[in-house]
Amino acid sequence: MKKVVDFANKILLITNLWVILYTFIIDYLNYKFPPTIQGTYYRLEGIFPEPNEIPIYLGLTILFISSIIFFYNKINDIYEVLTATNVRKYGLFLFLLVLFITKLGSFPLAGDLTPYSASHDQSFYIIIWLLFVSCIAFLSLELVFIKKFLKNIAKQDFLIYLLVVIFIAFVTFQARFPITTINYAQFYGPVSEVASGKTIFTDIPAGTGIFGSAQSFRVGDPLFRVVTENQTLEPWPDGVGPALGDSLVVVAQAPPTTNWKIEIDNAYNGQVRFYQGKEKPRVIARVFSPVTGSGRFSGTIFQGLGRIRANHPGVICVSTCPVGEEGGFQIVPCFHTNSSNLTYVKRTPVYLVIGPVSTLDQPLEGQYPLYFDTLRPGDRVDAKVNGVWGPMPVSSGKNLTGLSQIQAIRITPGE
Repeated sequence: MKKVVDFANKILLITNLWVILYTFIIDYLNYKFPPTIQGTYYRLEGIFPEPNEIPIYLGLTILFISSIIFFYNKINDIYEVLTATNVRKYGLFLFLLVLFITKLGSFPLAGDLTPYSASHDQSFYIIIWLLFVSCIAFLSLELVFIKKFLKNIAKQDFLIYLLVVIFIAFVTFQARFPITTINYAQFYGPVSEVASGKTIFTDIPAGTGIFGSAQSFRVGDPLFRVVTENQTLEPWPDGVGPALGDSLVVVAQAPPTTNWKIEIDNAYNGQVRFYQGKEKPRVIARVFSPVTGSGRFSGTIFQGLGRIRANHPGVICVSTCPVGEEGGFQIVPCFHTNSSNLTYVKRTPVYLVIGPVSTLDQPLEGQYPLYFDTLRPGDRVDAKVNGVWGPMPVSSGKNLTGLSQIQAIRITPGE
């Protein structure tokens, strides 16, 4: 029992000391050198640059690991003096345990603006925890065997310490170094695009005006530039971006027909049919990968249930939740999924992947009627469930089986 308490005391002491030093250094640096924002930069309230967090985290971790490796005996001697009696030993354990518990919840995710959403399947967490613990146990046993194997080899301590460092890195950092949605928007996505002058940021509320259904544009609507000298319109030149002061005009053209609908069989090799007036339906594509669930597509919070949220020459995004909630799926042409940053689409059930009927046919990307000229945000999307057409089922957040009951999808013009 004493050995267990000694081990716990050392772990808790190092952990508490690390957390206290980290938070103190971060607070001091933010006070002494407050983060500044250069130039025009749109951001959410409460969001500031955090230039110190990662360097301090890595630096402090390396410092602690190095100290433990090179000064372990001295640290252990100090600990033995501090815990010379059982009263001190167990008293220190209770103090460190309470101190550690007080840090839980206040570090490091307190006030996080984008907390992680819980999975609908709670057994997922148990499975991941068991795999994680099993992996750590396996690696720990490996270190023990490796130490015995290297017992008679020169510089064995160096090799063991190197393996310990690699082991700590393995259990500390998540694979692929994931980035949260809000950080992605700030540094790589929409907010960064606005800050660098690549996006026009307007005061039009999302889901209204040109971002609504009545006045929104279709893919392929012409873009013009106003000639200031005579106030005439000229087609936008290829390869030229807008400059400060330019006036842009987009003409929202009427579609070739308003009497149309598109039906998609939600099954492998299912048909994609285009109905136009009283004409016989045409099979314009086939399904490569059906959709079974919803994902967290952020813009869906501004669009109603069963409506197209957004579309461009390579995607149709459909909302599967009411306004204010996040959830939807996307209809993606197969050649677009071959992009190096989209290889995950084919194996993720929140994407309905479609392609040409024949390998000799033209790719669907940017082509009428799915990805050019016909669809626009706000168009209606219904679903067939148990052989009956009806409203799109509700599926919010990341729910990989929330749409598995859908047999077919039907898109019609929005009201």
